[in-house]
Amino acid sequence: MKKREYPLSRLDISPSNGLDLDERSALEHFFGKNQEDAVALFEENFGYYTEDLTYMGNKAFFYYLGSVKSYLERNEDQFEPSDYEDIARDLLVVFQCKKEKIQESNEYYLWIVSFVINHLNKIINDDNSWVVDYTLSSEKKLRSLIRRWSELRLPT
Repeated sequence: MKKREYPLSRLDISPSNGLDLDERSALEHFFGKNQEDAVALFEENFGYYTEDLTYMGNKAFFYYLGSVKSYLERNEDQFEPSDYEDIARDLLVVFQCKKEKIQESNEYYLWIVSFVINHLNKIINDDNSWVVDYTLSSEKKLRSLIRRWSELRLPT
């Protein structure tokens, strides 16, 4: 049986080694999980497990962004417009907290930012292909969300 690759230590996930309560939650949920295991967590409850990314050390954060990307790619065809809005709101908080830690381009980070912006723009600009979704915010709120996401783009 082949051993699953797992490149992270406890301190990669929780720099305080579990002394910080938020880091401890991330440690309990993610320690020992590879990217595929983390995708399963996001499938279970995206908003809940996404919050843990905020409190992880940077190495773990960037590692699990690969899981976020995989989750989004796999489920793109099943998401409703309101799902994209929820995803954008859940990840916005995480990305705003981590933005100053991102010194250089990270392919997962850049891909996720583009993915979210593109799908929010599609919701606003597409008048026929989406089923009417009454749980969406107003166009003004969606445009504000797009603007906030656009601010996350790294300078080129």
